[in-house]
Amino acid sequence: MIGGFLFLVLVVAALALGVAFFLDTLATKTAWKKRALYAAGIGSAIPMLLPVLIVFLENGNDPEIWIVLFALVIIGIVLAATVGFPVAYWFSKRREAARGSLDPAKDFE
Repeated sequence: MIGGFLFLVLVVAALALGVAFFLDTLATKTAWKKRALYAAGIGSAIPMLLPVLIVFLENGNDPEIWIVLFALVIIGIVLAATVGFPVAYWFSKRREAARGSLDPAKDFE
């Protein structure tokens, strides 16, 4: 069980990093912090889509399905906040600093 959770964390981190790179190359006009938020959201939503679809298709129109779906959505949000966002933030900040357009006066660190 711990191995599966670590695998999920690594998948979310890898997807967030990949989406951050994808957005960095295609959406260079978008602010780097916004790109990090998008990458974290997409990186955690993709692995959570399969469990949501399985639960929804197995249970049909059962009223108790909404509790499970709500729990899966909360897990996705927690993964985005704790795993996806730090990875995407670090990558986007590094890429923006390498471009030379990062303003140190507006940065919090």
